[in-house]
Amino acid sequence: YFSHPLVTIPPPSWICAAHRNNTKVLGTFITEWAEGSKVCKQLFSSRSMAQQTADQLVRVARYHGFDGWLINIECELHPAKAYIPHLLHFLAHLRARMREVCGSHAAVIWYDAVTTEGHLRWQNSLTSLNYPFLDVSDGLFLNYHWKSETPAEVA
Repeated sequence: YFSHPLVTIPPPSWICAAHRNNTKVLGTFITEWAEGSKVCKQLFSSRSMAQQTADQLVRVARYHGFDGWLINIECELHPAKAYIPHLLHFLAHLRARMREVCGSHAAVIWYDAVTTEGHLRWQNSLTSLNYPFLDVSDGLFLNYHWKSETPAEVA
C-alpha cells in the first residue's frame, strides 16, 4: 500500500481482502528529498537508532496484521559512509525481525533510488550500487524506467 507519509499502513479492508486471496500486503516507509534526508540522518545515525527504527516498524506490522514493508529512500545520504552501513543494518534487522515476529512469509522490498554512495540516482537495473540493498532484503522494486532487455543483461 503506497502513499507519501513517512509510514503508510494499509487499510484493514485491504489487509483482509489480500489475506483472503493469499496475497501479501506491504506497508510503506518512505523518505523524500531534503526533508527525507534530515529524517534519514536521524534514524540512521547509528546502528542502535537503525535497529530501533526497524523494531518499531515490526511492531506496527504485527499490530495491524500486514506482511512487510516497501522501503523507499528517495533522498541523498552524505557522507555515505556515515549512514549507508546503518541503513543496510536497518534492512537486515527489519527482515530478520519481520520473519521472527510475523512469520516466514514476511517480506522487505527495497526500492531502487539511493545508491551505496549515498546519491539519489535510480539505477533502473541491478547494479553494484544497489545490490547490497537487495542482498539484505527480499526483493528489489526497480524504478519505472527499466527496459525490457534489462533482466537478460544483468542475469
